[in-house]
Amino acid sequence: MCKAFPRDIRIAAPPYDISAQRERNTLGRRLREARQARRMTQMDVVRALAACGSEVGIAALSKWEHGQAVPNAHQFLALCAILGHAEDAFSYFAAAPAPLSAQGMKKLRDYMDDLIASGRYAPDAQQEDLPRARLTEVRVYDEPAAAGPGCFLDSGAYETLSFPASSIPEGTDFGVRVRGVSMEPNYVSGQIVWVEQCAELASGEVGVFVYDGNAYLKRYQPGMPDEDEREAYTDSEGFVYPKITLASINPACADVQVRPDLEFRIIGRVLS
Repeated sequence: MCKAFPRDIRIAAPPYDISAQRERNTLGRRLREARQARRMTQMDVVRALAACGSEVGIAALSKWEHGQAVPNAHQFLALCAILGHAEDAFSYFAAAPAPLSAQGMKKLRDYMDDLIASGRYAPDAQQEDLPRARLTEVRVYDEPAAAGPGCFLDSGAYETLSFPASSIPEGTDFGVRVRGVSMEPNYVSGQIVWVEQCAELASGEVGVFVYDGNAYLKRYQPGMPDEDEREAYTDSEGFVYPKITLASINPACADVQVRPDLEFRIIGRVLS
């Protein structure tokens, strides 16, 4: 027969207070802080998760960061690795009291990196290695609005970043960070879009353009000018230029009408 527990036994303070953590949204805030510390956009994290075998959208990641939902155990472990907190997951994401200061934790991580680099403390050869996603390096330019004519592809305003090769579409020449809301919901601010450099686009394709000293991410819509506009689009030799609209996807944002007397160039096609 089993003996009943004495009535005066009390459970100690819980090692992890779920209600308090949920109310403070500790996990979500720490996810966002870790992502930003690594200069990753939400789309970067989504692509990295896909390389780990978990297909989630930006909306799901946003819910995690705002405390409206939580990742499952496998997704959380992948996030720890992606965001550089595989070794201190609990102390970082649970906000548990750390045995070391931030400076001490940094020294610990630096020491661990030195041990790994030495090669003398590698795991047993018989231990199964975890599969790692193959990475590829891609140039990622600053926000399109920061680019100027003639220097978008030639300036040093870019950084070379590594991404899972499976997340980079075939034909990619470089990446561009989105800024603004004019192309929502298809493209969100902070997202990196992949671009194939080219000089021509078909009507309706999304591309990157330089117009009048500014760069844009828009939908390309060429057409013929109306009769009352025809003169403005006709050169001295009688050639009639197309009337080009750089269209927004977000109906709350205005389109950009390209004037024929101002510089306009197609930089490339945005790949899906």
